[in-house]
Amino acid sequence: MEKKVVFVDCFNTIICRDLSPRDVIFLWAKELGNKFDIEPSVIFNLYNKFEKKLFLRNKLNTGEGEYKFTEVIDKVADLLEHANCGGGSFQNFIDNALELYIEVERKHQYLNDEIVNCLKQFKSEGKKVYIVSDFYCGKDVLKIWLNSHGILDLFDDIFVSCDYGKSKRTGRLYKLIIKELNLNKKEIMMIGDSRRADVMMARRAGIHARKVNSKPKGQSKELNTFAKYGANYFEQTEIFKEFGKEYNLSNYAFPLYLFNKRLYAALKENKANNVFFMAREGQYLKKLFDKYCEINGFEMNTHYFYVSRNTALMVSLSPIEEEDFYLMLRHVFNMNVRRFLLTLNFTEEEIEKIASEIKINIKKRSTNFTKSKEFKALKQNELFRKLYDEKRNKEKEAFKLYIDSFNVDYEKEGMHLVDVGWYGTIQDEITKYFNKKVTTYGYYIGKFERKKNSYSIKNALFYSRPSNHVYGNRMLRHRRLDYEQLCRADHNRVKGYKVQNGKCEIVLSNEFDENKIWREYIKPIQDQMSEKFEKLCKLDYKYGSTCEDLTLKMFYKMFTYQSHQDWQWLYRVEYQCYDSFARIGLKQFRLRLLSYKFADFWFKIAFYGKVKSLKFCKK
Repeated sequence: MEKKVVFVDCFNTIICRDLSPRDVIFLWAKELGNKFDIEPSVIFNLYNKFEKKLFLRNKLNTGEGEYKFTEVIDKVADLLEHANCGGGSFQNFIDNALELYIEVERKHQYLNDEIVNCLKQFKSEGKKVYIVSDFYCGKDVLKIWLNSHGILDLFDDIFVSCDYGKSKRTGRLYKLIIKELNLNKKEIMMIGDSRRADVMMARRAGIHARKVNSKPKGQSKELNTFAKYGANYFEQTEIFKEFGKEYNLSNYAFPLYLFNKRLYAALKENKANNVFFMAREGQYLKKLFDKYCEINGFEMNTHYFYVSRNTALMVSLSPIEEEDFYLMLRHVFNMNVRRFLLTLNFTEEEIEKIASEIKINIKKRSTNFTKSKEFKALKQNELFRKLYDEKRNKEKEAFKLYIDSFNVDYEKEGMHLVDVGWYGTIQDEITKYFNKKVTTYGYYIGKFERKKNSYSIKNALFYSRPSNHVYGNRMLRHRRLDYEQLCRADHNRVKGYKVQNGKCEIVLSNEFDENKIWREYIKPIQDQMSEKFEKLCKLDYKYGSTCEDLTLKMFYKMFTYQSHQDWQWLYRVEYQCYDSFARIGLKQFRLRLLSYKFADFWFKIAFYGKVKSLKFCKK
């Protein structure tokens, strides 16, 4: 019998794509993500998740897995709104999602001219031509694409599975169309590329069927990488390769970027308006944070805070009868009178004068210093007591002028402090200075302090020992001392404060010329890190960033492929390292470098497998 009606499939039959459907969805997610500053891989993964859920739900309820594109978008938008992503304009998000998908899909479509010419022939012979498609966008959307290709007039009507909740895949859509149009099955011919949906199920419905040979594009190899590490993964990989083998440690820009991202989130959670970056590592950390806020359009009052363990100790001291020196001695294995007095900013002349009066061995070390007879003799000395009170009161007076100069209401807002970290001694000393009238918040790369204090709250943004609650805790704790070297400042240690013309002036130590060390060894790599950091800021997205997994991957690569030039740089910098008032000894220096080599060796073993090693970084 002559065929008077032609059913024809749409995709991979009339309209073909130069990419796989999944790749098109990702490109759509990228366009949408760029518009709302949401990481495209988050939108893509959420879309896949809700698409599967809707398919399974409908399949279980009706036997058909058909769903609409707009239904999936509604689910994605609801979750993003709940997570406070995208600026909150979610009706705008939904409207833009469909418009952008129509546009992106069209860019990657082309016509199968052979089939189009065949359909034109059928049309000229007076046959009825209907599109019958299993697809998640309805008739109105298909009309837009067909019209843009200039072939809409070829079709008498369009039937899409998502509009009816019935599909060709089950054969129910064929039955619905035949009944609705009151057609004779024997007069219908189906043309399509799917062996099951277009041929087998059409024949089961009593329709003659012809299969079209089509080779749809397969999914790209890069898609899974994009889905895991983000849309800009390859651009970020190129950043990692910059500067070649020299100063590969410039790739600390990756963890420092993650640190600043987590820092801003923590500050916003604690409703901070002012944040103090503590000298000296805070100088470079502040520079990076200011750049991060500038590029992202964030507002935060940042201050560089000239402070050191010694100065914070001096302003926190109580009268000698009440002071137990716990904060000063808690991490000191042994102490003698001379070192104790140097830490309290006593001069060599003052120390010698006190030593002559109390007639004790001021160099004799004690593991329990505050209980020793030397310390008891020192406390009873009038000259010591007089100088002790003068020094701490003088420092407190100057320090009060200094912190008041920032014009911050500390009692209301608290004091938010940023540093590389470890034990948070300076924060504890400042908390003591405020006498529990001000809550201090510390934000650190890592911390070892176990005790909790309601007035001294410490946040470890990379790792916390012994806790494992921070994502990447096991990996990011590696080589913690590198942060102290890489974030060095261009000035010497803060020695104290003094009042000059009613204002506080910062007194810097002059034992060593650390500006020279910074200029020759540190600045070149800081410049490279800053350049990479800025590029990462511009590539990353404000919401749903995948930089955590990316950072762990790059952090592992950095030490796995550490070059000879990296070790030469580290050797030069470590040899210029100063602990307290003297350079570390040569023996200790060599032991430190040897420990680095052993640590790197075990790091590579512990996280062998590169990308797969990320599973070890979670809790």
